[in-house]
Amino acid sequence: MGSVKVLYFARMADITKIASEQVELDPSLETVEDVLGVLLKKYDSDFAKLLDICMFAVDMEYVSRSHPLGPGQEMAIIPPVSGG
Repeated sequence: MGSVKVLYFARMADITKIASEQVELDPSLETVEDVLGVLLKKYDSDFAKLLDICMFAVDMEYVSRSHPLGPGQEMAIIPPVSGG
């Protein structure tokens, strides 16, 4: 069925130790929330805690967790950042 490229930024990239990965889609993985469920099983509690305050984008547009996903799309997990 294809895959979605998941991008990690800032602290989320530190936790996962990667900048991106491919998640294979199947009929049960239709939304951002569904893919997050797969990732929660893969990573530790620090990932889960940070995920609660992250924003999400699909193909460079902010979306909700219920947003549908399709093969070839890019999903970004964006943690809060600050500057000075």
